Amino acid sequence: MDANQGKRIIALKMRAGYLEAAEFVAKKGLKLPSHVLVDRYFAANDFDTVKDLWVRELVAHPEKGGKFSKGKDVVDSQTGWILPARYVPKDAVGRKGVGLFVDPNAFERLKDKVVVHTESVKIIYPFFQGDGAGRVDEETVIPRAGTWDSCRNSSEERYFHRPRGVSVRPSVRLGIFDGCGGKTVNCDYLPDRAFRVSAEVSADGSDLKGFEAMVNDFHNALRVLRSGFASFTPDEVKALLADAMHHLQTRAAGRINRTTREALTAILNALPPAPAEKEELRSDCGMGITW
Repeated sequence: MDANQGKRIIALKMRAGYLEAAEFVAKKGLKLPSHVLVDRYFAANDFDTVKDLWVRELVAHPEKGGKFSKGKDVVDSQTGWILPARYVPKDAVGRKGVGLFVDPNAFERLKDKVVVHTESVKIIYPFFQGDGAGRVDEETVIPRAGTWDSCRNSSEERYFHRPRGVSVRPSVRLGIFDGCGGKTVNCDYLPDRAFRVSAEVSADGSDLKGFEAMVNDFHNALRVLRSGFASFTPDEVKALLADAMHHLQTRAAGRINRTTREALTAILNALPPAPAEKEELRSDCGMGITW
């Protein structure tokens, strides 16, 4: 059964680097959307939901014309991101023209480097040695090298942008901005570049129940604030408002009614002028409040 059946994408009103995006949605019990799911939105011409966004999976490959070596970590030439050797499938070692489609489940920060731990790794073969176009692989929807003649101008045609050198890089889908009708898989962007953040959820919204519980907590916090705002320390107020701002940036926050929003606005307006504090608060929460 296709793991992406019964899934949909919600777009969050924020931009972030890849790692920050992945960690943000993970804290809410969700994941970035899979490449297969994102591609389905493009196939349906739904560019409003999916455009200019990070995809969950990464793509790893050796240098042009190179091979994965037994027992050797894959280290990105530019970023230093690491895919440990234990995650490289045996069938990928020592072969030319091989790439890896990496579904991560955790990231380990080591000073200026990031170690990618995986949920699964799939082999892409034949893999492009430069930019190219070809027929999609059914499991990953990554195009394969040497297949363009069989799919040119068809629904299975995709374009691929590959970075130079060894790469352990997240993928980006630009949609209407890629110049190819949303068909381009971009693996040549650095992970600290800010793109739109989205989350993959079940079609019935059952995995948003955690959000709903937090929204209820938010309602309670507002009631307390309205009844005794002056009794809170600045740090407590900041924490409560930061949580409120987060909820107002998610689809789950659509359940917050007008009265509650007006109450939050009143509370914000009641804060004493402190430009530096407000700026810091907005920075912590990404986009700030937008009605």
